[in-house]
Amino acid sequence: MNTNEFIILTRDCIGYKYYNFEYNSPTIGNCMNIPDFILFLENIDIIPHIKLQLIDDKYPIGILNIPNTQHSIKVHFIHDFNKQDILLKWSRRVTRMLHYMSYKKYLLLNAFNDCDLANIYNSLDFYIERFFNLSFGSKIFFCKYKTFKSINLPQHILDKGLIIILPDNCTDIINFINNNTKITNYIFSNKTGTLFI
Repeated sequence: MNTNEFIILTRDCIGYKYYNFEYNSPTIGNCMNIPDFILFLENIDIIPHIKLQLIDDKYPIGILNIPNTQHSIKVHFIHDFNKQDILLKWSRRVTRMLHYMSYKKYLLLNAFNDCDLANIYNSLDFYIERFFNLSFGSKIFFCKYKTFKSINLPQHILDKGLIIILPDNCTDIINFINNNTKITNYIFSNKTGTLFI
């Protein structure tokens, strides 16, 4: 698999190990909550043209204001504190993403942690359905078994992507995913359905 052709879009630190070249995705190395990530993906065609504005918090937070709407997206830069570096990295990666968008090969990685429940405003099903209904990319949703059991969506929606079910005793989801060869092989297999790890 030539990963150089893929744009990996993720809401956290999953996926950085799949790159063997420069990052062509602005989402590597930062975080978004699930509602903002879904909104980011739904507006992917205009995201490269929206100016990133930074505000101060415990760490810098980027704001992307969606034109002609009341919606904005928060991007949490928890690993970087130098605003100039953040803006330079964002600009470089967005420029690369624009180039690779012509391949139309997207890998969308969406991992759900228990703590994410505090940051969603509708049911989890609402966001999963929007995620799997995206018209582009290979869509992979990671969750623990207890979360999977709570999903109540028709099978034809779930079959639009791949659900990878992690053990309930998994405490570090990001490292577990990034270092699991079986998961890596499935991610790049273009399969749909459900995979129990």
